[in-house]
Amino acid sequence: MDVKPGLARASIMLAGALAQRKALGASGTGPWAGFSTSCTFIPDRQHPNDYTYNCFGSMNRQNGDRVCVEANDFASYTSQTTRTVVDIVDGRAQTRAKCGFGNDGVKTCPDETVDKTAADGGWDMTQDAAKGEAPGKPELKLDPEASETVADAEWMTACLADKSFPAGAGGKGP
Repeated sequence: MDVKPGLARASIMLAGALAQRKALGASGTGPWAGFSTSCTFIPDRQHPNDYTYNCFGSMNRQNGDRVCVEANDFASYTSQTTRTVVDIVDGRAQTRAKCGFGNDGVKTCPDETVDKTAADGGWDMTQDAAKGEAPGKPELKLDPEASETVADAEWMTACLADKSFPAGAGGKGP
């Protein structure tokens, strides 16, 4: 039996969306949960006429008034990851903590989910205004083109379960 390429691609995307739904479980159902993805062709630095198709974006998981966001961006041939802990207060998102990898001006995330020796857990716990705007509601509940996966975001389990996250050194956070 021959499968047409378009049908095979659709089948792969459907399987990806179903796997996302299963992995997200209850943390994928709130109004702030889901994916925002943007895909583009990026030119090769060595061969400007060669391009690769890449997708970057964010994955939001929600448990009540707690939202945990992992975002991947690309700029100047550099991939950047930002992790953000958001509390929903009176229907508005307020950034509680932030860290990242490859970002200028964002505190580097600890090797473990939380640095238990640091009072701030190894995260930037400065007040909301200093961290910039909190992430908005995502565009899609599921997105098979998203580069983020639940498996990549173990820190989110702790973020969703513990309202004091990412407090370290026995602290309670801000």
